[in-house]
Amino acid sequence: MKQIGVLLLAMLLGVVQEGRGERFSLDDVLQNRTLLSVTRSDAGAAFPPDGRFYTRSTGGGVVLVDYASGAVADTLCSYRALPEQWAGKRPAMHKISPDGKWVLLGFNAKPIYRRSIEYGYLLYSREQHTFFQVGRTEGDARDAMFSPDGRGLAYVEQNNLYWVSLVEGRLGRSVAVTTDGVRNSIINGHTDWVYEEEFAFTRAYEWAPGGRYIAFLRFDESAVREYTIPIYGKSLYPKMYSYKYPKVGEVNSTVSLHIYDTKNGKTLRAAIGTEADQYIAKMQWVSEGQLLALRLNRQQNCLDLLLVEAKSGRSSVAYRERNRRYVEEPTNTTVCLLPDGSQYVIMSERDGYRHLYLQDFSDSTLSRQLTRGVNEVRQVYGYDAVRRRIVYSRYDSPMRTKVCAVGIAEGAAESTLSVRDGMNGARFSSDYSYYELTSSTLNTPPRVSIHSASGEEVRLVSDNAKVLEEADRIGLPRKEFFSFDTPEGVRLNGYMIKPRDFDARHRYPVLFDQYSGPNSQQVLDQWSVGWDDYMAMRGCIVVCVDGRGTGGRGEEFRKQTYGRLGELESSDQIAAGRYVAVLPYVDSSRMGIWGWSYGGYMSSLSLFRGEGTFKLAIAVAPVTNWRYYNTIYTERYMGLLSKNAKGYDAYCPINFAHMLQGKLLIVHGTSDDNVHYQNSMQLVNALVAAGKDFDMISYPDRDHSINSNGSRMHLFRHLTNYVEKYLLGEK
Repeated sequence: MKQIGVLLLAMLLGVVQEGRGERFSLDDVLQNRTLLSVTRSDAGAAFPPDGRFYTRSTGGGVVLVDYASGAVADTLCSYRALPEQWAGKRPAMHKISPDGKWVLLGFNAKPIYRRSIEYGYLLYSREQHTFFQVGRTEGDARDAMFSPDGRGLAYVEQNNLYWVSLVEGRLGRSVAVTTDGVRNSIINGHTDWVYEEEFAFTRAYEWAPGGRYIAFLRFDESAVREYTIPIYGKSLYPKMYSYKYPKVGEVNSTVSLHIYDTKNGKTLRAAIGTEADQYIAKMQWVSEGQLLALRLNRQQNCLDLLLVEAKSGRSSVAYRERNRRYVEEPTNTTVCLLPDGSQYVIMSERDGYRHLYLQDFSDSTLSRQLTRGVNEVRQVYGYDAVRRRIVYSRYDSPMRTKVCAVGIAEGAAESTLSVRDGMNGARFSSDYSYYELTSSTLNTPPRVSIHSASGEEVRLVSDNAKVLEEADRIGLPRKEFFSFDTPEGVRLNGYMIKPRDFDARHRYPVLFDQYSGPNSQQVLDQWSVGWDDYMAMRGCIVVCVDGRGTGGRGEEFRKQTYGRLGELESSDQIAAGRYVAVLPYVDSSRMGIWGWSYGGYMSSLSLFRGEGTFKLAIAVAPVTNWRYYNTIYTERYMGLLSKNAKGYDAYCPINFAHMLQGKLLIVHGTSDDNVHYQNSMQLVNALVAAGKDFDMISYPDRDHSINSNGSRMHLFRHLTNYVEKYLLGEK
C-alpha cells in the first residue's frame, strides 16, 4: 500500500481571496499553471556512460544535454524520421544503449497496474539511421532493457521473455527465452501483481555485465486465487476482469530463479532453497559468472543474500539478517556492490537505526559501520568508484534531510553535499561527476541546481521564484510546525495551516489530514500545494500529525505498531485531536479528519474510537479489514495470520462501526485493484447492521487513484462541499 501524497492532489488547489474581490475555484485553478508548474530538472532522464551528459526527449527528438551548461550537444534521434505509422507521435519513454549506438523509444503507453506499462517499442540504429520494431505487436511489450555491453536487448511480451542481438547497427532475430507464459498462470521476466505493488519493481530479469547471461524470475501463479472486478463501461452487461491477488494467509505465486545462456540457448534453474513460501525481492550481478539474489522468508523477518553461480545454479548464503519483527522492504540500493565484486555496502537497522555497513563477501563477519547516530540514512544513491565513496541522503532531523557522502576507507569522514535547509534530494550522473540537487522547505518551492562532485554549484536550473510570487499573489497560506506530548508521553510532530486572515480571537473548525501508514511521513520540511491549502483558505485550520509507526525516528518508533496496526496510530490521531481541541482559537465542536488508502482506514477508525473527538471523517479507498489485503504488505507489518488472528481483527473499522458518532463519508472506486471495493462494501454492511447513517460515493470503473474521466475534480468538489456543510457551515 503506497501513500497518496499531497503532490498528487496539487492540481486541485483553489483559493478564495478575502477582501480582494477575487475568487479561485477548483475549476479556475486548473488554468493557473504558474503555481502548479514547479520547474524541476530533467537531468537523469537517461544516462549515457559519459557522465558529462544526460538525454532529454523534446518535440523534435532525443537530444544530448551538457550537465554543466545545460546546452544541447547533439541530437541522437530525430522524430521527423519516424516510420509512417508512428509519424506525429511522441514517445512516452526513451533509453540509450550503454555504447550510445541505439535509442529505444516507447509509444502508445498502456498502464496495467501501478508501475507496469506496455509499449509499442521502436529501436533506432544511430549507425544505420534506421528504425526497427521490437516485438510482434505495436503495444504489448514491456520492461525492455539493453545489455551492459550494448549488444543485446531483452523485453517481455505476453508473459514471455525475449532477447534480440544488436550487431553493426542491425537487429537480430527475436529469440524466445521462455515459451510457457500464460495470463493468470505463468509469468516470465515480469513480476506478479503483489510483487509489483509491494516490492516496487516490474522487470524481473537482469543482464550479466558481459551480456552472456540473463537471470530471470518465473512466477507460477496458477494456484493463487483470482479476484474479479466488474467493468461497467457502456455495455448492456458488465464485463468481468479477473487477476491473481493473494490475500493474507492465502497461497502466493511459486517463484523460481533461472539463468539463460545467450551463447548456447540453455536455461538452468537455480537452487535457491526448498522453502515454498519465500520472496526473491531483488537481483543484481556481482560479476559475469555470479549473481546476488535477496531472499526473504514469508514472514519477512529473515533476509538472506544468496550468491548464485551462473554455470551451475548452485547458491550459498553470503549474509543473513534477522529481525524480531520484520526486515525493511528491500530497495534497489539496499545492497550496493563495489566494482571489484569482493565487497558491498548494505543498509541495515542492526543498531536500531537505518545505517550503512561495509561487508566482505568472503567473510560475513567482516563488517564496518560507515554511518552512525540517531539521524538515519534515508536513501542510497550509489557508489562513486572514482572517489571511492557512497553517496546517500540522511536525516538532519525527523523532518529534514541532507545529501552526504562517506568514503569506504578506514576512518573516512562523512561530507555534506547539500548546503540548504529543508528537504534535500539528489540525482547523480552515471559516473557521479555531477549531481542535480533539489531543495525545498515548508514555505519555499524547490530550488534545483547542478553541482560538481566536489559540491560546487555549476548551474542553477530554477529557483521557482514565479511560483512563490504566484503563491503570494493569491494569498496561499503558510504552514507552521508544532509538536506536543501524548498522554503516554510520546512527543509527536505536526504542521498546521491557518487561514491567511487568521485571527486568534476567532474560533475555527479543524480538518485533520493524515496517512499514518508504516514508515510513511507527511510532516516534512518540504514544499507542497494541495487541497489542504484550499480548505485553509475556505476557513478551516488544517492539521497534520505523524504518529507512532511513521518514519525518520528510528526502528523502535517505526516498528512499535507491528502486529497491531491501527491501535497506536488511531490513538495518536485522537490524542492530537484532543490537544488541538483546547487551543483558544479552535472550535472543538467542528473537527474532522480525512485520509486516503491507509489514511482512509485511519480516518474511519479514529472517528469510531474517538468518542466524539472528531465530528466528521472522510475515508477514501479505505482498508476496513486486514484479512482483505495482500500477503506481502499485511504479513510484513502484522505477522502471519495463523499466528496473529486476534491482532488482525482487533483494529478493523468494521468491528467498530457500531461506535460511529458524527458524519462519515466513504469514497471508493469500483475497479480498485489495490484496496478492493469489497472493503467499503463490508464497512457499509457493518454500519447498516448497527443502524448507523453515513454517506457514500462510488466511482464506477475507477482504480485506487480515482483519477480518470473527470472523477478527480468531481471527487474534490464533493469533499469540499461535505466539509463546508458539516464543519464550516455549522456555526
